[in-house]
Amino acid sequence: MPDPDENFLNPDYGVHGPHKNPKQKTISGPDHAGLANDLDVIKMAVEGSLDYLTPKRLDDGITGRRSAIVLKVVEVALEDVRDPIIQAAQSASGLTPSELGKKKNILLVYAAPTGGRASSLMLPKDDNDEDRLRDFPRFYTFGESKDAATWQGQPCMVEITDKELSMFGIFYKTNNPTPHSQAPTTGVHDNSGGASGAAAAYNSPDGRATVPSDLKFDDTGERSKWEKPPADKFYPRGNKKRAKVGKDYTSLRTDVSKHYEALYKEVHARGGIITSAGGKRHLADPAKTRNAALFSHHKLGRAFDMSPYSCFQTSNDPYFAQSAWGNNDKIRVRRQAWNIWCVADETSPGATISVPEVEIIAWFCKKLGGGKTSMSRQKIKKRMFNFTELAAKHGFTGIYSRQHTMKGAEFGGMEWWHFQSNVGLVEMKTTFLEDALKLYSSKQILNEKWGAGAKNHEIFSRTYYVGSTWKTKSKKIVS
Repeated sequence: MPDPDENFLNPDYGVHGPHKNPKQKTISGPDHAGLANDLDVIKMAVEGSLDYLTPKRLDDGITGRRSAIVLKVVEVALEDVRDPIIQAAQSASGLTPSELGKKKNILLVYAAPTGGRASSLMLPKDDNDEDRLRDFPRFYTFGESKDAATWQGQPCMVEITDKELSMFGIFYKTNNPTPHSQAPTTGVHDNSGGASGAAAAYNSPDGRATVPSDLKFDDTGERSKWEKPPADKFYPRGNKKRAKVGKDYTSLRTDVSKHYEALYKEVHARGGIITSAGGKRHLADPAKTRNAALFSHHKLGRAFDMSPYSCFQTSNDPYFAQSAWGNNDKIRVRRQAWNIWCVADETSPGATISVPEVEIIAWFCKKLGGGKTSMSRQKIKKRMFNFTELAAKHGFTGIYSRQHTMKGAEFGGMEWWHFQSNVGLVEMKTTFLEDALKLYSSKQILNEKWGAGAKNHEIFSRTYYVGSTWKTKSKKIVS
């Protein structure tokens, strides 16, 4: 293994430029005695505080990128990858859907990011020192192994997407030409709307849930409004002797609704339906249960919920849930993702596309009483199509089931029914306020009551899009 730079273990290794911000303000003292010098002391204090909190380093956690050194590169089969990273790597790769479908392997890059815990780790003695190597983060990229032969020991750029332990992420580029890596002048996240990095709601092992990187909303320059695109009522548990249930519409904002309506047409062309439990949440709606989010895509008109009980119930349901892990025969407590399959009725009015019969391992959830549930699986063979894949084509992705539900708690945290659009959102840059203003006026937001008298406008301004959800910072981030 090549000898690292002598400063490699320095926490600031690889950080370019001076630590002092060249634009950092200085405060001059008064020219004469006394305070009558027209200085706005309060404004100076505010600006000084903000300037002090402004990150002075390139790897500041806002862009998501940081420099690193490549330690080892190995090629692994997609089915052997245990980190929930595959779709994010696909989104960052720039490959077309057809190219992605041919991929069977992915490059796993062990690298040492600058600063943080990696600066205190012992470097591997050689390529076979697995004990030390496994302590370093794992980064992934779609490329050819022959191109990676010269990467070892080279500087590179990486993005850590593991928000809990910082142990995995996306590999972007080295100083050598890297296939499918981002160009040096291109940011990790742009406004194209692709599910980049942790923006992907979850990944599917075969990439079927990938959102097209060129998908965008129509920018008319006008504020959106709430729309009520159509949805379908359904027979509960397939029992046609009972009345249909659910709503015959959902609620989305104008630009998102256009993509949903295109999805709705494609679903019906295959003889399927889209059930509905609604989609609208008011800005001031509190999170009344642990299954509800205080900051939600629903409040921005970006998400729709299908009827929860149109799946996981019986073999007569209009949808079936297939686990996205392993060989689709395993489920997890954390980060459980689903591929939702929609039953196709070729006799349905408007059905013009023939759907083949497929067999999947479907999961079911049974109520045990007392807020408890149990999971079971069985093979289902029907004419059906992958709704998750089709929804992603139009910008909608699912979210993970909640951990307590996967541990046997109430069905309300299954979340299979929730699909949201992350199109146009940029991690750690897009604020809840910025997106809310596409649907509401600033006056409307200020008039909403929030918590203990705090103004929505102020809270929204420091609530950032992170990993397909929203997180509020205690201090406003200035970039």
